[in-house]
Amino acid sequence: MTSSPDTAALLVRVNGYVNWIATTLIAYNYVLNLGQEIDLVWCHKRSSTIFKAIYGILRYGGLTFFIIFQLNEFLVVTYAVCYAYLIVDNAVYLLVIATLQGMMATRVYAMSRRSRTVFFVLLVGFVLAQAESVVSTYAAIFPIEFEGNSSGATNTGSCGPILSPSKTWLNVSGNIVLAGYELLLAVVALYYFRKDLKNILRHSIASFMNVVFRDHIVYFLLTFLAMLFSAVSLALQSAASVQVIQNFRAARIWPANDQIRSPTLEKRSQSAPP
Repeated sequence: MTSSPDTAALLVRVNGYVNWIATTLIAYNYVLNLGQEIDLVWCHKRSSTIFKAIYGILRYGGLTFFIIFQLNEFLVVTYAVCYAYLIVDNAVYLLVIATLQGMMATRVYAMSRRSRTVFFVLLVGFVLAQAESVVSTYAAIFPIEFEGNSSGATNTGSCGPILSPSKTWLNVSGNIVLAGYELLLAVVALYYFRKDLKNILRHSIASFMNVVFRDHIVYFLLTFLAMLFSAVSLALQSAASVQVIQNFRAARIWPANDQIRSPTLEKRSQSAPP
């Protein structure tokens, strides 16, 4: 039977392959559609400023996140570099998630025929979900502590915080709240989709599928399931008391280097008697 360290190493390797494949596909899609993007988004006279801002955040924010994520494997590891990396990495991720959920909340609001009740519920839920996600994310990783073994002569490797089981539950709570808001969006979207279902079924199957894709029903369900899976995965890791809890977006390898030391640890070592 494969030992636990071997299994963890295999998962890290598979995760790395998947991430590189995803990054390559994203870059290929970006280059392939760059001409259409310029014509239909940035140079189109009817494109509003808000639309361009949302598109820019989702498109280039997501691309930036993947680039930063991959650069993590080649950082010259010092405390300052890792500190800055974690701040930027999580900030970009949270911004993309907030923009995406805000955009889909706007879609649900349109499906409700601009109901004031739906608007109030979605707005309050959005603010609370994003605020809790930001607070729980940064409360879980700060103050930062690093750990690892020899990284070789190049001093390169990955950065990431060590999360105790108690702090891992903070990260779990952020995932649960985001998944809860996605569930709210899915429920409201399905409610208004069901109201129109009788009229839709009178027409062809093609009309039914057009409405399904128009209202992004599949997106709401898949996004909720993805975030729920992330929350459950982290919760299981915490319940098993895993020593180094991985961030829910990726598995990270911890190179240890004498340079990766928090200021608190450095002060303690300097004040310790010889």
